[in-house]
Amino acid sequence: MTTRNTTRKPAAKKRKKTGAKPKANTNPAVHTVPHGKGWANKRAGASKVSKVFPTKAAAQKAGRATAMREKTEHIIHTSDGKMGARNSYGSDPRGRG
Repeated sequence: MTTRNTTRKPAAKKRKKTGAKPKANTNPAVHTVPHGKGWANKRAGASKVSKVFPTKAAAQKAGRATAMREKTEHIIHTSDGKMGARNSYGSDPRGRG
């Protein structure tokens, strides 16, 4: 009767790819902009606004929720239409800074 070695070599572990770049966010940014006598949220590149709000605070709250859900940027404009604040809720955009 012969004895066999029953120990096995551990299976080779699969290696994760290194240097893989994360996918860029393709969702357009959400802009909170002045609109008539109120405020609205508008997608970058869109010609129409999605919804009009009576106050800037209400529009910002809705715009932030949309940007977080879509994992994109939220850009808040000032009352004269210039860009004010920017917040990124996805991967930070490249080329800024």
